[in-house]
Amino acid sequence: MISFSSVMILARLLTPREIGVFAIVLGISSVAHMLRDFGVGQYIVQEKELTVGRIRSAFTLSLLVSWSLAALVYFSAYGVSLFYGEEGLFVAIKIISINFVMLPFGSVGLSLLKRKMKFNIIYWINVVPQVVQASLSIYLAYIGFSYLSLAYASVCATACTVILSIVLSPVHYGRAIEFSEIRHVSSYSGSAMLSNLMAEVTLSAPDFIISRSIGFESAALYSRAKGVLSLFYVSVVEAVRIVALPELSERSRSGENLKESFLKSMSLITVLAWPFYGFIVFNAEVVIYLLFGDQWLEAAPVLSVLALSGFVGSMFALGDVFMISMGMQNYNLRLQTIIATVSVLWLFVGSNYGLVVLAYGFLMVTLLRVVVIYTVLRKRLEFDVFILSSRCFKSFLVFFMFISPIVCFYLFFEFSIYLLLLSSFAAVSMWAVGVFVVGHDIAFEVGKVLTDRRLPT
Repeated sequence: MISFSSVMILARLLTPREIGVFAIVLGISSVAHMLRDFGVGQYIVQEKELTVGRIRSAFTLSLLVSWSLAALVYFSAYGVSLFYGEEGLFVAIKIISINFVMLPFGSVGLSLLKRKMKFNIIYWINVVPQVVQASLSIYLAYIGFSYLSLAYASVCATACTVILSIVLSPVHYGRAIEFSEIRHVSSYSGSAMLSNLMAEVTLSAPDFIISRSIGFESAALYSRAKGVLSLFYVSVVEAVRIVALPELSERSRSGENLKESFLKSMSLITVLAWPFYGFIVFNAEVVIYLLFGDQWLEAAPVLSVLALSGFVGSMFALGDVFMISMGMQNYNLRLQTIIATVSVLWLFVGSNYGLVVLAYGFLMVTLLRVVVIYTVLRKRLEFDVFILSSRCFKSFLVFFMFISPIVCFYLFFEFSIYLLLLSSFAAVSMWAVGVFVVGHDIAFEVGKVLTDRRLPT
């Protein structure tokens, strides 16, 4: 929420072109970040026999890869700025490269905290840098630093993350050079790194290709549409992923079957995701206007289509997490490679037909992802389409109750902010009633939390 709030403010301080230019810098940084981690984070969380030597070897591997990437990103600045015809990229990319010098010193400690499931500490390590980045980027943009404000703020946030990780890490012997177990670490982390890289290519490719083929403004419009949908992903899905991976990995190591965990997670995610995306589909223009202002209204049609993609994909939002936790890293690599390849090919073709057509193509890509994950997991977890349908049926009933007031307002009344608020209140009320009426899993979870709070300590 902190990051998204800063995005709302920055959308009014920076032009679409300025944000489009920084999207290139952010894309390069994100791809390089996936390479920098080299799967070391996942290795530390999942490794059954994590020794001091393996921790130090993981740090050594991360340090070597990260500093190499720092040099690569730094010296690529001129070529990238020349390719896109934007001189400002030269400075921004050099600034961002500083992140890769610092990151290794905090990554191992943060991964150890995840392994030990110290989520209260991880929360502060995540939140404090977000506050630093948001406040600094807004201030620098306000005083005229343009998109360089985002670059400087990113470096300061990284420094904050590293410092907190070092101070709050459960062990400090991990930050030492050792090569004894580096082959063992790289045998796992290489596959994990490639999977993460393919996933990041899928996310970042639109910024690179749209900026080059259509323009920075179009890339920014597409980015803003994705930014709205990231509100749910970051607030709900990403928060669950942080907790789920170490927890599910621990269960898998102990030999537990994860079928019920998967079905329950799917039920809980869909009952939240479907209403969110459904609301966006019918109110995309209003959402864009309220969040970012009228200069971004062209992103509304794109947002509606991407919301449909989010609706479809939410059933398997944690599919890759279950693959990783069960040791199916090779399957996850194949999944991410297929989706990345299809996405990039579609970007080259679809960008010739405009952003809306491009978004419809990504709806098809999402359907492909759902089919692949279902095909992989149904054999391992022993479920079929009928079991999935029965488990999601209650989520669908709750969604139907939620969306009914929204659809009535959309079809039968002229737009009014008061009627929008009224229909939204009615929809949320119907959702709250619905989860208890149909006996949804989330109602049980809420009841359990409330009961635990009432119990004397």
